Amino acid sequence: MNKLTLPYPFSIIFMDSCAFDSDIPGEEQAATKLLKINQTICEKFLIIAHSTGKEIGHPNTPVWVKQESSKLIWTSDLSLAPAEINILRKIESILAGNGKVAKIKADAQHIFECHKYAGRYFVTTDRRIHKKKEELKMALGKIDIIKPTELLAKVTNYIELLRNDSNPYNAAGDQ
Repeated sequence: MNKLTLPYPFSIIFMDSCAFDSDIPGEEQAATKLLKINQTICEKFLIIAHSTGKEIGHPNTPVWVKQESSKLIWTSDLSLAPAEINILRKIESILAGNGKVAKIKADAQHIFECHKYAGRYFVTTDRRIHKKKEELKMALGKIDIIKPTELLAKVTNYIELLRNDSNPYNAAGDQ
């Protein structure tokens, strides 16, 4: 079977490590299904930022997550331009609020990587990030912060559209 190629916005999706180890019912299972879709049905669409990859190395991270996630790290730690530093600082400010930036620095880096590499979705179960998702969307424009179950629903619906050839974006179906 040929693998499907998902167009933007599904072509660049960043996953947070906590999506694979969630205490929210259904989220870990949804993340697992997304990994399986990424491996078997669609061309690679899930990305893990190098900064998230460092978290995946944590001793409490399940072995299977470490193995699968290592295949998804597509970014590198690079020096930032002044404009990029400003964006990162804005993300840190939003996430920290009145708290300490040091506590959210890693999460800010993950979201920044998604922004830098034109990601459309940042998939996480981190409640602190979800509380700030609207403010982050206002600041960054294109990034939607969603849970694995939300992404799974979007991806599976889109795959069904492709399989049923009722995709409204299908060039062959243009009127």
